[in-house]
Amino acid sequence: IILSFETETSNATSICMRQANGLTLRLCVGSESGLLTEFQLHSKSYQQPGTSSPESASAELSRQRGHEKRLPTRPDMNPLQRQFSEPGLSPSKMRQLSGIKVTKCWQGLSDAPIRSLSCAGWGGTKTNAHSLLVVGTEQRQYANATRDCGATLPQQDLSPAISLDMINASLAESMWKKSNDKGDSSSNMTLPLSDCSVWPAAGMELKDGWLRSTTRGKPDSKQQLFNSTDLQRISSTRKLCCFDEPHNCFASATSDGTVAVSHCLEQGSWGITDENNQIMFFQQCIGLGTINSGNGRYLACCLRGGTIYLVPVVEGTDSRKDIVMYATPVDSADCGAIRYVHTFAAGLAQVKSWQEDDNSSIMKCTAMIGWSGGKIDVYEMNTEEPGDNLLIHKLAERGTLLKFVEMIMAMDENHNKLETSTLWRQARDECIKANNVEYVVDSIRNPNDCTCEGTRLLLFSLMNCT
Repeated sequence: IILSFETETSNATSICMRQANGLTLRLCVGSESGLLTEFQLHSKSYQQPGTSSPESASAELSRQRGHEKRLPTRPDMNPLQRQFSEPGLSPSKMRQLSGIKVTKCWQGLSDAPIRSLSCAGWGGTKTNAHSLLVVGTEQRQYANATRDCGATLPQQDLSPAISLDMINASLAESMWKKSNDKGDSSSNMTLPLSDCSVWPAAGMELKDGWLRSTTRGKPDSKQQLFNSTDLQRISSTRKLCCFDEPHNCFASATSDGTVAVSHCLEQGSWGITDENNQIMFFQQCIGLGTINSGNGRYLACCLRGGTIYLVPVVEGTDSRKDIVMYATPVDSADCGAIRYVHTFAAGLAQVKSWQEDDNSSIMKCTAMIGWSGGKIDVYEMNTEEPGDNLLIHKLAERGTLLKFVEMIMAMDENHNKLETSTLWRQARDECIKANNVEYVVDSIRNPNDCTCEGTRLLLFSLMNCT
């Protein structure tokens, strides 16, 4: 531990780092009560007004308290309340002095609990996006709303847009300093975060999930359940992650299954620049990860059961690519037990060679899933093209696909496979109609060509059986 300080709130729910002016480091802390506080970290060369610069000498590290005052010990700091499985550190061990001090920059109050924080402009250059702070909240529609104010309950899920907010941190700091006449960094004054919110650009707002997943006029069983009970409707944004520069953008996951990628615009606003950058899963996404590869940006989304979706980010004039799904393999030792993901992370990893005398390494797109019992699974994801297409191309390069088509075309009309399987019959009819082996091979390799779709499906079924 190089630094420990009090945040004056015992219900912190989220934390993130932000660069102010592209140079200084800030810590942003959100809480259950809706309080959002930003702290400034100073090195040991920092000096308080009216004091001399401290000597750059090493000393023993003592617990550094924020604002040079000691607050009462919080209940959650009691060692007896820690889990017995967590390792502890003997207080007798000495550490080197870090020389870091903390001051409060500003603090604001939201009208809803804060569930997640992220900075959309993390990078090494000075951009307007560094001032933008993404805030995920939890908005609730109470069941007694009709009894309190006479308003009717909504017939659909709450919009995901109401639980996602963008705060201009530079504006919030300026407003807080103007209101704080004494210039006391330990002041408990708060400002409404709604006064420094940044609205999305017109036409680029998050769309309601129930509008994008229409049931074509049929009644939705989920909506019928909510309408017939007193269950509360909730819109909560608990997962946020940001991409690197040069195009600053961030991803958000809402409780209704909505996942959206929003871009920071040059005019200081933000929004969804392409409709394909907002999708809706059938359940809530519990983990997000960003991947920057040579052929574009991707967002890795993980559901509770372990299914991973690799979603391409559409930017500029780029054409939309297919979403790739990775199903989690089930071990035979599980005996049908249902497993749930506890944590998820994805990104680029530097993988070294297995050989001891080989120090070479390669960058790969990986995803890590944490299960109960401390088990971690690491998966490799391919952003070049879907795995099925890659396998077909490998079979074509080795000549296996050519021999497969020749075998189908040489099958006798009365072969037992053709009599018992409709798929085999369809594949043979397609090959006989084409009457050209090379043409059938090219059609199978092209996922957009449906001329020999039966032959392609037959090949997939045989690969799944082996």
